Order: sequence, then C-alpha cells, then structure tokens
Amino acid sequence: MRSVIHGLFLAGSLVITILTYGCSDTQLLAASQRMPNNARDAHAPHPGTIVVTYAWDPSRVVLNAADLPDAFTFRCADASGQAIAREEAEWCIPVVEIETISRDNAGRLVAPQTAAAITSLVYGPGHVLLESVESGPHGSASEPDTQRSEKDVK
Repeated sequence: MRSVIHGLFLAGSLVITILTYGCSDTQLLAASQRMPNNARDAHAPHPGTIVVTYAWDPSRVVLNAADLPDAFTFRCADASGQAIAREEAEWCIPVVEIETISRDNAGRLVAPQTAAAITSLVYGPGHVLLESVESGPHGSASEPDTQRSEKDVK
C-alpha cells in the first residue's frame, strides 16, 4: 500500500512541476513540423500508460493516462503545427514516457527536492522526443515536500 501512495505522490509532484514550470521554459519539439509520422487524430485514445523514470536512483513509476489531464498526456497541434489544446487540435501525439533528471549545482544526480535544476524529457511512442522542460533553482527550493528523498528508496 505504501508504494501505491508513494507512487501517487511522485506522479503528483511531476505533474505539478511540468505544468507549473514547463509553461515558461517549454519547447514543443513536435510542433516544428506538420503532422509528424507518429501523430494521431486528435480524438484517438491514449495507449494507456506513461512510464516516468527518475535518473537519480533510477526508479520507474507507471501512470494510468486516464487519471491525468489531456494537457499532460498529449502534445497537440493545429494544422500549421502550433501547439494547441487537444479539443481544438488537428493532431496529437500521446506522451508515453517521461525521464526526469535532477542535478545539484555540481551537476551530480540528486533527489528532486535537493536539486538545483530539474530536466524532464517527454517522449511519444517510439521514444520520439516531444518536449524538454527545464526548471532552475526557483523550482526546487520552494516546492512542497511531496517528492522522494533518498531514505524513501529501498
């Protein structure tokens, strides 16, 4: 039971980090082209899960996409390739994998709550990079303590 609750806290922390800090520092890599090969109809369902990998320990959490908002589970664009909400999109690419890399000021991998910077790499099917989200010191020091610490990992 503890691991289920623990996983939910980790997922919540990741969602908050990406949605909060990703807004200003995000590059939607898939939107640089018209209808990429791995794009789908905007109304097609998500394949089901998103695997989140944390580089510092390296652990994995599997999230059920149906439990998350579309803004987190899909990267969508209009006919010209501009990022847009799913309900207005021409095409979408489902997010199926997220790699989170948290580093201290010396560049060493550390737990997210002690990190000076966190990078989240967001991938679609086939490990195609969709987005890179960067958060600096402002994102790690002031966040609530809902992320893992080294003592939580067994």
